[in-house]
Amino acid sequence: MNESLLKDAERNYNRVLECYISALKSRTTQSPVALPQPDITSQQPLTKSLAMLEKMGEGFAQAMDDDFNSRDAVAKVLGGVREISKILSSGLDEADRDAFSHYAVDWLEESAGAVLGILPTREFALIEPEEDPRRAEIAPRVEELLVKRSEARANKDWAKADQIRDELNSMGVIVTDSADGPNWDLA
Repeated sequence: MNESLLKDAERNYNRVLECYISALKSRTTQSPVALPQPDITSQQPLTKSLAMLEKMGEGFAQAMDDDFNSRDAVAKVLGGVREISKILSSGLDEADRDAFSHYAVDWLEESAGAVLGILPTREFALIEPEEDPRRAEIAPRVEELLVKRSEARANKDWAKADQIRDELNSMGVIVTDSADGPNWDLA
């Protein structure tokens, strides 16, 4: 498996996990209001999205019945994640957002959780990660060096940029350049 496929898998897994956590955190009651009946022809975004999610759920089940076509099944889950994320950020009123969040959690747990086995338990998903104290301690210096490195790269001063990267490496920092700018982590 090449590195590009691994990065895609990691990115897709993180999208599923972030959507699941967002839906879990958006639930505000134990007894949500009833959602509208799904209708793909509806002009109401929530009603139409529920129908789309139902259709993706059916497609997911068909893919799994088709000799465990996991590639197609994962594509249906990712389509569901896009739809769920869109609706959760669409400005629903509190009652509908709560009800939809319950629906979304169930949808994700049924497909990505119970069948594919890629979701953590609800309790584990809601645990806030603790920040590494060493990371917090060096973050200001690392951020300062990353700004200087970006300036050096913008000025095509490759020697200076390499020198700064070496300094970061000596601090135990790994820098990964992305389209959104540099990201860093501890080695």
